[in-house]
Amino acid sequence: MPKTTYLLYADASGDCGVYTPNNPQSSTSYYAISCVIFNIEQWQETLDRIINFRKTLRVKYGFLIRKELKGASFFHLKNSTFFENTSCDSRKKRLVAYHFIMQELQNVLCDTKVINLFLDKTKTSISHELYFDICWQNILERYETYLKKNNGIGIFIPDEGNEKELVRLTRKLRKFNPVKSHYGGTYSHNIKSVVEDPFHRDSKMSYFIQMCDLIVYALFKREIPSNRFKRYNGHKLFDYIEPLLLKEASKKDFYGIIRPEKEPPAKSRGKENSFLARPIDPATGRRQPNAQIYA
Repeated sequence: MPKTTYLLYADASGDCGVYTPNNPQSSTSYYAISCVIFNIEQWQETLDRIINFRKTLRVKYGFLIRKELKGASFFHLKNSTFFENTSCDSRKKRLVAYHFIMQELQNVLCDTKVINLFLDKTKTSISHELYFDICWQNILERYETYLKKNNGIGIFIPDEGNEKELVRLTRKLRKFNPVKSHYGGTYSHNIKSVVEDPFHRDSKMSYFIQMCDLIVYALFKREIPSNRFKRYNGHKLFDYIEPLLLKEASKKDFYGIIRPEKEPPAKSRGKENSFLARPIDPATGRRQPNAQIYA
């Protein structure tokens, strides 16, 4: 039986640096990832629905089709020109528009499944050097499981950024990825169904990445709600897409949100100078070069 090809688009919010509560200039207190998965045969149909939806937003609110749609802009106008010459000239109107968008996504993305991950740095025992690796490893493992269950092969398309890190992590997980078993011990869960290296896309040029951005920011506002936006129900934006969620991604969470809390067993991380142990710059959240790794 021939295999079906699936696409996974992904976008992240927050960073992987060290969070310091008393320092407002430190890294974010969280790191989140949202992904949409769908059959490649549905790509054109889904794209057409997104374009038609953007046309609706242009008529309803004045949002230009070619401008990047970002969730953060609806909450914070700093450095954003998206709402210039639109009808959303107040915080309330912007949040009303965001609610409309999230409500309509269940129709626009009706042929997709959504995977979400949220790492709360204040509640995890994971070392900050492993934030990036463990989070993306969890995403790739769920994608692999989805592909196997659906007799598929997959293409991985994340937003731009951390290209080298994701390429190396993907290649490593193809060769070595022992996972803790529910029945004790570990088993091999190598990422074999994801073909090629990640195909990074600039979010400005991808409507699909922009959909992921809207979802992941809504997830952030659900997990860490802001009091000044509660009266606009900013913390309830994520609830609209419940029908799209791949809840099997995490049986411990009602919405299927993956919540990394602990580091994997030491033997699954490799030796001290392995890829997973390569240090991350706390200021940038980016992994530092290692001569032994690049050799």
